[in-house]
Amino acid sequence: MMMGVPADVLIADEASQLTEPQLIGLLMPFRKFILIGDQNQLPPVIAQEACFCEVKTPCLLERGISDLRTSIFERLILRCKISGWSHAWGMLNTHFRMHDAIAALINHYYAGQLSSGKAGQKAGFDQYPGQEGTGWERILSLGRKIFINSPYEAAPKKNRTEAQWVASLLGHLKARYGAEFSKDTVSVVTHWRT
Repeated sequence: MMMGVPADVLIADEASQLTEPQLIGLLMPFRKFILIGDQNQLPPVIAQEACFCEVKTPCLLERGISDLRTSIFERLILRCKISGWSHAWGMLNTHFRMHDAIAALINHYYAGQLSSGKAGQKAGFDQYPGQEGTGWERILSLGRKIFINSPYEAAPKKNRTEAQWVASLLGHLKARYGAEFSKDTVSVVTHWRT
């Protein structure tokens, strides 16, 4: 019983970020468990140095456990694939998150199996017709995905130049779209983990 509800199955999302110590306590009251995750995305956050995570115990090595930084999800997926247990794992290959041009950046990690679930994800690119093509308008007209090389900054976990560029771009978008632009129409993603 969990919160007065009979519990038989645990479903753990983002399981590719879980290690055994994080998962074992959750599993104890359940008869079955389902792990949902993506071993091609964020791994577990492990603070220990690599040398402390290296497994040397023969019985663990025989079971495919060689590095404690590898999530249980990734190890189980690998074991299923090696053993031919296709009934024990599956891939959700239809996504609704991004345009096909952006998905193309990562689709090779999924053997080209990702496909979009909505027609809008295949829509053509609006190149800002009628704009003079200077500043951010010129940069944004280059395509749906744009890479802007930023200078190296020695400060850990922050880059003032990138932050200024993001603030400038958000200001440009706010000026361009007015009331249509809000926190619900834009996302800023940073690739730092603490």
